[in-house]
Amino acid sequence: MNNKIKQGKTMSLIDNTKSAINIAIPGMMPFIQRVIDPFLTAYPYWGLAIYAVIGLYGVYLAIKQDELNELLVFVKNHPREFREEIVKSEEFRKGFIQFFDAYVKERLKNKRKISREILLGFAKAENKNDYELERLQDTLLRISPEALKLLVFIKKEILPELRKNIEFEFSVMKYVPEDKERLLDTIWARQSVSEAIMHWIYENYNVNSQTVKKQYNIGSEHNEVLSVKIWGIEHKITKEKTECWPELLGLGIFRITVTGGTIGSGSGSSYHLTDFGLRFMDYISEG
Repeated sequence: MNNKIKQGKTMSLIDNTKSAINIAIPGMMPFIQRVIDPFLTAYPYWGLAIYAVIGLYGVYLAIKQDELNELLVFVKNHPREFREEIVKSEEFRKGFIQFFDAYVKERLKNKRKISREILLGFAKAENKNDYELERLQDTLLRISPEALKLLVFIKKEILPELRKNIEFEFSVMKYVPEDKERLLDTIWARQSVSEAIMHWIYENYNVNSQTVKKQYNIGSEHNEVLSVKIWGIEHKITKEKTECWPELLGLGIFRITVTGGTIGSGSGSSYHLTDFGLRFMDYISEG
Protein backbone atom coordinates (compact mmCIF):
# COMPACT_ATOMS: atom_id res chain seq x y z
CA MET A 1 0.00 0.00 0.00
CA ASN A 2 1.57 3.33 -1.07
CA ASN A 3 1.92 6.33 1.22
CA LYS A 4 -0.90 8.34 -0.41
CA ILE A 5 -3.42 5.55 0.20
CA LYS A 6 -2.21 5.16 3.80
CA GLN A 7 -2.48 8.90 4.40
CA GLY A 8 -5.94 8.95 2.85
CA LYS A 9 -7.13 6.17 5.16
CA THR A 10 -5.61 7.91 8.18
CA MET A 11 -7.31 11.24 7.37
CA SER A 12 -10.61 9.45 6.76
CA LEU A 13 -10.37 7.74 10.14
CA ILE A 14 -9.54 11.06 11.84
CA ASP A 15 -12.45 12.82 10.12
CA ASN A 16 -14.82 10.03 11.18
CA THR A 17 -13.55 10.32 14.75
CA LYS A 18 -14.11 14.08 14.74
CA SER A 19 -17.67 13.60 13.52
CA ALA A 20 -18.35 10.94 16.17
CA ILE A 21 -17.00 13.22 18.90
CA ASN A 22 -19.19 16.10 17.77
CA ILE A 23 -22.22 13.84 17.95
CA ALA A 24 -21.31 12.36 21.34
CA ILE A 25 -20.05 15.58 22.93
CA PRO A 26 -21.76 18.47 21.12
CA GLY A 27 -19.91 21.75 21.35
CA MET A 28 -16.75 20.25 22.85
CA MET A 29 -14.61 19.88 19.72
CA PRO A 30 -13.95 23.60 19.12
CA PHE A 31 -12.44 23.96 22.62
CA ILE A 32 -10.30 20.83 22.22
CA GLN A 33 -9.20 21.64 18.66
CA ARG A 34 -8.01 25.07 19.75
CA VAL A 35 -5.33 23.25 21.75
CA ILE A 36 -4.45 20.34 19.47
CA ASP A 37 -4.76 21.72 15.93
CA PRO A 38 -1.50 23.75 16.03
CA PHE A 39 0.26 20.68 17.42
CA LEU A 40 -1.12 18.34 14.75
CA THR A 41 -0.20 20.82 12.03
CA ALA A 42 3.44 20.44 13.08
CA TYR A 43 3.21 16.74 13.95
CA PRO A 44 0.49 15.21 11.75
CA TYR A 45 1.61 11.64 12.50
CA TRP A 46 0.17 12.05 16.02
CA GLY A 47 -3.33 12.29 14.53
CA LEU A 48 -4.49 8.71 15.17
CA ALA A 49 -3.11 8.57 18.73
CA ILE A 50 -4.50 11.99 19.70
CA TYR A 51 -7.96 11.51 18.26
CA ALA A 52 -8.20 8.03 19.76
CA VAL A 53 -7.82 9.49 23.26
CA ILE A 54 -10.10 12.43 22.44
CA GLY A 55 -12.80 9.96 21.51
CA LEU A 56 -12.43 8.25 24.88
CA TYR A 57 -11.70 11.23 27.15
CA GLY A 58 -13.19 14.22 25.36
CA VAL A 59 -15.12 15.46 28.38
CA TYR A 60 -12.00 15.46 30.55
CA LEU A 61 -9.98 17.23 27.87
CA ALA A 62 -12.56 19.97 27.44
CA ILE A 63 -12.12 20.98 31.08
CA LYS A 64 -8.42 20.10 31.40
CA GLN A 65 -6.78 21.97 28.58
CA ASP A 66 -3.83 22.98 30.78
CA GLU A 67 -3.03 19.32 31.39
CA LEU A 68 -3.24 18.61 27.66
CA ASN A 69 -0.96 21.57 26.95
CA GLU A 70 1.60 20.19 29.43
CA LEU A 71 1.68 16.93 27.51
CA LEU A 72 1.93 18.51 24.06
CA VAL A 73 4.81 20.76 25.16
CA PHE A 74 6.57 17.71 26.62
CA VAL A 75 6.20 15.83 23.32
CA LYS A 76 7.55 18.83 21.38
CA ASN A 77 10.59 18.92 23.65
CA HIS A 78 11.41 15.27 22.86
CA PRO A 79 11.11 14.97 19.06
CA ARG A 80 13.71 12.22 18.80
CA GLU A 81 11.96 9.92 21.29
CA PHE A 82 8.49 10.61 19.86
CA ARG A 83 9.48 10.33 16.21
CA GLU A 84 7.03 9.33 13.53
CA GLU A 85 7.79 5.61 13.23
CA ILE A 86 7.34 5.15 16.98
CA VAL A 87 4.16 7.21 17.34
CA LYS A 88 2.49 5.49 14.39
CA SER A 89 3.24 1.98 15.67
CA GLU A 90 0.30 -0.03 17.00
CA GLU A 91 2.17 -0.92 20.20
CA PHE A 92 2.76 2.74 21.04
CA ARG A 93 -0.81 3.83 20.27
CA LYS A 94 -2.25 1.11 22.50
CA GLY A 95 0.13 2.08 25.29
CA PHE A 96 -0.63 5.78 24.79
CA ILE A 97 -4.32 5.16 25.40
CA GLN A 98 -3.51 3.28 28.63
CA PHE A 99 -1.16 6.07 29.72
CA PHE A 100 -3.68 8.78 28.93
CA ASP A 101 -6.39 7.17 31.04
CA ALA A 102 -4.34 7.83 34.18
CA TYR A 103 -2.77 11.08 33.00
CA VAL A 104 -5.90 13.02 32.18
CA LYS A 105 -7.52 12.12 35.51
CA GLU A 106 -4.48 12.95 37.67
CA ARG A 107 -4.97 16.16 39.67
CA LEU A 108 -1.43 16.44 41.14
CA LYS A 109 1.07 18.27 38.96
CA ASN A 110 4.12 16.39 40.27
CA LYS A 111 2.46 13.05 39.50
CA ARG A 112 1.66 14.17 35.96
CA LYS A 113 5.34 15.07 35.57
CA ILE A 114 6.35 11.55 36.60
CA SER A 115 3.70 10.10 34.31
CA ARG A 116 5.19 11.96 31.35
CA GLU A 117 8.62 10.55 32.19
CA ILE A 118 7.09 7.05 32.24
CA LEU A 119 5.61 7.70 28.79
CA LEU A 120 9.06 8.82 27.59
CA GLY A 121 10.54 5.58 28.91
CA PHE A 122 7.84 3.67 27.04
CA ALA A 123 8.65 5.50 23.81
CA LYS A 124 12.36 4.64 24.22
CA ALA A 125 11.74 0.96 25.01
CA GLU A 126 12.79 -1.39 22.23
CA ASN A 127 10.30 -4.05 23.33
CA LYS A 128 7.14 -2.13 24.24
CA ASN A 129 5.20 -5.30 25.03
CA ASP A 130 7.60 -6.04 27.89
CA TYR A 131 7.67 -2.48 29.23
CA GLU A 132 5.92 -2.33 32.63
CA LEU A 133 3.73 0.64 31.70
CA GLU A 134 0.64 -0.57 33.53
CA ARG A 135 2.52 -1.40 36.75
CA LEU A 136 4.34 1.94 36.80
CA GLN A 137 1.15 3.88 36.15
CA ASP A 138 -0.81 1.89 38.74
CA THR A 139 1.89 2.48 41.35
CA LEU A 140 1.92 6.19 40.57
CA LEU A 141 -1.86 6.32 40.88
CA ARG A 142 -1.87 4.57 44.27
CA ILE A 143 1.14 6.14 45.95
CA SER A 144 0.44 8.94 48.43
CA PRO A 145 2.09 12.36 48.11
CA GLU A 146 3.89 11.68 51.41
CA ALA A 147 5.36 8.40 50.18
CA LEU A 148 6.38 10.05 46.92
CA LYS A 149 8.14 12.78 48.88
CA LEU A 150 9.97 10.09 50.86
CA LEU A 151 11.17 8.44 47.64
CA VAL A 152 12.56 11.77 46.43
CA PHE A 153 14.46 12.00 49.73
CA ILE A 154 15.74 8.41 49.41
CA LYS A 155 16.89 9.02 45.85
CA LYS A 156 18.74 12.19 46.82
CA GLU A 157 20.18 11.36 50.25
CA ILE A 158 20.16 7.59 50.78
CA LEU A 159 20.83 5.90 47.44
CA PRO A 160 24.23 7.57 46.92
CA GLU A 161 25.37 6.24 50.30
CA LEU A 162 24.09 2.74 49.58
CA ARG A 163 25.91 2.74 46.25
CA LYS A 164 29.11 3.80 47.96
CA ASN A 165 28.73 0.82 50.30
CA ILE A 166 28.23 -1.50 47.34
CA GLU A 167 31.26 -0.13 45.49
CA PHE A 168 33.44 -0.55 48.57
CA GLU A 169 32.31 -4.13 49.28
CA PHE A 170 32.75 -5.10 45.66
CA SER A 171 36.18 -3.49 45.39
CA VAL A 172 37.66 -5.83 48.00
CA MET A 173 36.15 -9.01 46.53
CA LYS A 174 37.86 -11.49 44.27
CA TYR A 175 35.66 -12.76 41.45
CA VAL A 176 35.59 -14.04 37.92
CA PRO A 177 33.94 -11.72 35.35
CA GLU A 178 31.13 -14.19 34.72
CA ASP A 179 30.09 -13.92 38.39
CA LYS A 180 30.04 -10.12 38.60
CA GLU A 181 26.29 -9.61 38.16
CA ARG A 182 25.37 -12.24 40.77
CA LEU A 183 27.78 -10.79 43.31
CA LEU A 184 26.51 -7.25 42.79
CA ASP A 185 22.93 -8.45 43.25
CA THR A 186 23.95 -10.27 46.44
CA ILE A 187 25.66 -7.18 47.86
CA TRP A 188 22.72 -4.96 46.90
CA ALA A 189 20.26 -7.35 48.57
CA ARG A 190 22.06 -6.76 51.88
CA GLN A 191 21.69 -2.97 51.74
CA SER A 192 19.05 -1.85 54.24
CA VAL A 193 17.30 1.37 53.28
CA SER A 194 15.61 1.53 56.69
CA GLU A 195 18.93 1.31 58.55
CA ALA A 196 20.41 3.96 56.25
CA ILE A 197 17.49 6.30 56.91
CA MET A 198 17.77 5.84 60.69
CA HIS A 199 21.51 6.49 60.47
CA TRP A 200 20.83 9.69 58.48
CA ILE A 201 18.32 10.82 61.13
CA TYR A 202 20.82 10.14 63.92
CA GLU A 203 23.64 12.00 62.18
CA ASN A 204 21.50 15.05 61.38
CA TYR A 205 19.06 15.28 64.31
CA ASN A 206 20.22 13.28 67.33
CA VAL A 207 21.46 15.31 70.28
CA ASN A 208 24.52 13.03 70.61
CA SER A 209 25.72 13.37 67.02
CA GLN A 210 28.71 15.58 66.29
CA THR A 211 26.75 17.42 63.58
CA VAL A 212 23.99 18.44 66.00
CA LYS A 213 26.44 19.31 68.77
CA LYS A 214 28.25 21.63 66.39
CA GLN A 215 24.99 23.11 65.08
CA TYR A 216 23.75 24.02 68.56
CA ASN A 217 27.17 24.65 70.08
CA ILE A 218 26.65 21.92 72.67
CA GLY A 219 29.54 21.37 75.04
CA SER A 220 29.98 19.06 78.02
CA GLU A 221 27.33 20.83 80.09
CA HIS A 222 23.74 19.51 80.02
CA ASN A 223 21.00 21.85 78.78
CA GLU A 224 17.67 20.13 79.39
CA VAL A 225 15.56 22.74 77.59
CA LEU A 226 17.73 22.53 74.48
CA SER A 227 17.83 18.73 74.65
CA VAL A 228 14.02 18.54 74.80
CA LYS A 229 13.79 20.83 71.78
CA ILE A 230 16.21 18.66 69.79
CA TRP A 231 14.45 15.43 70.82
CA GLY A 232 11.17 16.91 69.60
CA ILE A 233 12.65 17.76 66.21
CA GLU A 234 14.20 14.29 65.91
CA HIS A 235 10.87 12.67 66.81
CA LYS A 236 9.04 14.68 64.13
CA ILE A 237 11.61 13.83 61.44
CA THR A 238 11.59 10.15 62.42
CA LYS A 239 7.81 9.98 62.00
CA GLU A 240 8.05 11.77 58.67
CA LYS A 241 10.73 9.44 57.31
CA THR A 242 9.25 6.15 58.60
CA GLU A 243 5.46 6.48 58.46
CA CYS A 244 5.17 5.45 54.80
CA TRP A 245 7.31 2.30 55.01
CA PRO A 246 4.31 -0.09 55.16
CA GLU A 247 2.73 1.71 52.18
CA LEU A 248 5.89 1.31 50.10
CA LEU A 249 6.03 -2.33 51.13
CA GLY A 250 2.48 -2.84 49.84
CA LEU A 251 3.34 -1.15 46.54
CA GLY A 252 6.28 -3.49 45.93
CA ILE A 253 8.82 -0.68 46.25
CA PHE A 254 10.11 -2.02 49.57
CA ARG A 255 10.61 -5.58 50.71
CA ILE A 256 11.09 -6.63 54.30
CA THR A 257 13.65 -8.95 55.84
CA VAL A 258 13.01 -10.42 59.27
CA THR A 259 16.02 -11.56 61.22
CA GLY A 260 15.44 -14.06 64.00
CA GLY A 261 17.45 -13.92 67.19
CA THR A 262 18.16 -16.57 69.75
CA ILE A 263 15.34 -17.93 71.90
CA GLY A 264 13.99 -15.16 74.09
CA SER A 265 15.91 -12.41 72.32
CA GLY A 266 13.19 -11.52 69.80
CA SER A 267 13.69 -10.63 66.17
CA GLY A 268 14.19 -7.54 64.02
CA SER A 269 13.05 -6.40 60.62
CA SER A 270 14.70 -4.37 57.92
CA TYR A 271 13.33 -2.69 54.79
CA HIS A 272 15.13 -2.95 51.46
CA LEU A 273 14.48 -1.45 48.04
CA THR A 274 13.23 -3.90 45.42
CA ASP A 275 14.45 -3.87 41.82
CA PHE A 276 11.06 -2.47 40.85
CA GLY A 277 11.45 0.24 43.49
CA LEU A 278 14.74 1.29 41.92
CA ARG A 279 13.19 1.35 38.46
CA PHE A 280 10.23 3.40 39.69
CA MET A 281 12.56 5.94 41.28
CA ASP A 282 14.30 6.45 37.94
CA TYR A 283 11.23 8.43 36.86
CA ILE A 284 10.91 10.72 39.87
CA SER A 285 12.80 13.90 40.61
CA GLU A 286 12.73 16.72 43.11
CA GLY A 287 10.13 19.39 42.50
